[in-house]
Amino acid sequence: MRYHLSRPLALAALLAWQSGCYNVYTPAASPRIQIRSDGVVLQNGKKIKSLAEAVRGNPAAEAELQRAERAKTVGDVVFVSGLGVTLSGALSSFVLGAARKDAPPVALVLLSVTGVVYFTTAIIGMGYWHKGAVHERNAINQYNDGLAPCPSASPASPPAP
Repeated sequence: MRYHLSRPLALAALLAWQSGCYNVYTPAASPRIQIRSDGVVLQNGKKIKSLAEAVRGNPAAEAELQRAERAKTVGDVVFVSGLGVTLSGALSSFVLGAARKDAPPVALVLLSVTGVVYFTTAIIGMGYWHKGAVHERNAINQYNDGLAPCPSASPASPPAP
């Protein structure tokens, strides 16, 4: 069987085209916090460095953002510690399996347990990351709710008879 280089090159070109060709809608300037589809935070039509800078001045939004940061930090710690336990357990099982010929069942059990630990900590870490993202959205909504209401375009007219 011959290997054709044209297929992987065509796939790479298609992926590059797909990932590089998109437009980002920029909403109209507003004192409200807005997030573009590429993740940039806007306020008054200007890019803001951080969400903390955007919610500054609204105590409820600042408190909610602190909850978000704590949840994301816990998620990072849980995920990384689970990865560390998994790597050390996998290394131990390989060393144990290589050192003793009668140890493969023990090494397999150890490897299985570390896999379960990693899977569990990954899910818990992702849960905390999601919780942090929800708190971030809450902070944005609390900030925006604390602003003066936007003027409506025109009052609703009564229906025609």
